[in-house]
Amino acid sequence: MSIENFGYSAADAAGKRHGDFVVNRAVFHVTMAPSMLVLRKCKRNIRDGYRPLLLVPEDRKAGTTQMAESMGLGPEIGILAIEAFVGQNLEEIAEFKEFGRLLRRLLEIYNARVADAEPDPSLQIEIPDRLGR
Repeated sequence: MSIENFGYSAADAAGKRHGDFVVNRAVFHVTMAPSMLVLRKCKRNIRDGYRPLLLVPEDRKAGTTQMAESMGLGPEIGILAIEAFVGQNLEEIAEFKEFGRLLRRLLEIYNARVADAEPDPSLQIEIPDRLGR
């Protein structure tokens, strides 16, 4: 499946994008600093027939959930910890074996996507030599 690649600073609204990533009817919003603005985007996603998934750091998940509830967003929105979401999906894809090799490949793909979309190479992740060999 092909997933579009945009720079981290590309505004969703400017390009009429539903979120950071769209996979079938799921819209992923990835943010380190969740705000009412992203929750309003999630509300629009629901109105437009999408399932918004908001990925936030674990320590921001409870506060984000409270903000979503205050806006009347219920079970239609998924608020997930980035760390748990990525870790669980990697384990499942790797079938609970060869995790390091899969993680290395994921980081290589991430770095290639960053190189394609971002002028700042500091956004890439340094991959330890011992990972997944």
